[in-house]
Amino acid sequence: RERGRPGRHARIGLRQVAERFAAPVRHGATVAGGLLSGAGRDYAIYPLRDGWVACAALEPHFSARLTEVAGDDAAGFFAALTMDQVRALAEESDLPLEPFWD
Repeated sequence: RERGRPGRHARIGLRQVAERFAAPVRHGATVAGGLLSGAGRDYAIYPLRDGWVACAALEPHFSARLTEVAGDDAAGFFAALTMDQVRALAEESDLPLEPFWD
């Protein structure tokens, strides 16, 4: 629209949406030991002092940054932090972390 082109939209069926969201399952990423299984250090949920944190440091630069910040024991590192500290850490270090309550 900003360049003078008319607005556009695309029709997408529910089947296509379901297939797209099922891709991780179809490719085995969510099976035990898979990339998105939660078993790896970079894609997991850790307990905090006052809640939990979801970590999604899948890309190499995020994984390296997580190692710089948390060292080899991410679970021990996060266990000592609060949700507010994790929010600040995520902002300061540009890490994909999201604290939450259960």
